[in-house]
Amino acid sequence: MSDNQLIRSDTQQNLSSLSLDTSALTPDYYVMHYLEFLPRYISHGHPTADTLNSYRKNIDAFIRWCINKQRHPMSMQDYQIRIYREELVQAGYKPSTIGLHISAVRSFYMVAEKLHLIQENPCADIHTEAPFSYDNQFDFFTPQEEAEIIEAFEQTENPVARTRDLAMLYLMCVEGLRKVEVHRMNDEDINLETGIIVIHGKGHNGVIYPSPDTMERIKDYLKVRGIPVKDGLMTPTFISLSNQSKGKRVSRRGIESIMNRVLTISGHKKKGACCHVFRHSCGTNLYAATKDLRVVQETLRQRDPKVTARYAHVQQRMDKRYTSSIVPKKD
Repeated sequence: MSDNQLIRSDTQQNLSSLSLDTSALTPDYYVMHYLEFLPRYISHGHPTADTLNSYRKNIDAFIRWCINKQRHPMSMQDYQIRIYREELVQAGYKPSTIGLHISAVRSFYMVAEKLHLIQENPCADIHTEAPFSYDNQFDFFTPQEEAEIIEAFEQTENPVARTRDLAMLYLMCVEGLRKVEVHRMNDEDINLETGIIVIHGKGHNGVIYPSPDTMERIKDYLKVRGIPVKDGLMTPTFISLSNQSKGKRVSRRGIESIMNRVLTISGHKKKGACCHVFRHSCGTNLYAATKDLRVVQETLRQRDPKVTARYAHVQQRMDKRYTSSIVPKKD
């Protein structure tokens, strides 16, 4: 059985005939056409294209694995899924990546269970979360380091590139936005009069109230940007300036490339650290300035207060230097 053919269905009915009556739906049909069903069950029924693409890649990888093992995906049980997870670990994938793989597979089976194609989800009891620790290492920039990075950005001669990149930087290091949230931003999300921006985040939307400095950076960019290429009904805020995709929404890889370039120029490039280090910088520096974890949690829009608390933990340990009290001293 080839990867291209995966599993052939005996029932080649059009989904429209199955939309209300799923009695004719077979396991083979579901494996080949799961994308016709999955979007109704993830992200509250409204997954973004990026989210759906991530699920597709991870589920397709799992289906290929099943075929290589000469097992039908719909016959897999808890034990086989655990073997799959072990092979991901042995392949050197990061825990976060393995978590995405397993989460996608769990959703694949969750939908199959909802459609009464299987009796129970074989992935229901398989978890990949690492034990939470306040001492998980993360990089961040101090306000002084961020000022040096901004200075490097300001050396860009092209006014569109300069104002665009500075606006994106402020959104990440001052407002704590994720790279994907900057990527997804539309003009229709920005209220220049009230200074409020709707954010399209990880699985849910939110609202931010940026600082006046950040809003000025955005206004400076919009004045010189030009006319973007529409993305469906929406107007992408941050656009590409490359010849191949000029005027279209800047890609996440494009944003990362921009940040990597300037971090290297400014001498602040750290191995494995790029856009997300700015979000950590926002959390760490905001707690240092306010000593208010609730403010940090609301700014970063984090659901779990334990995740936010790590910024206070790091700041307190830097400030207190507890072991200073036991340094041996000469009489």
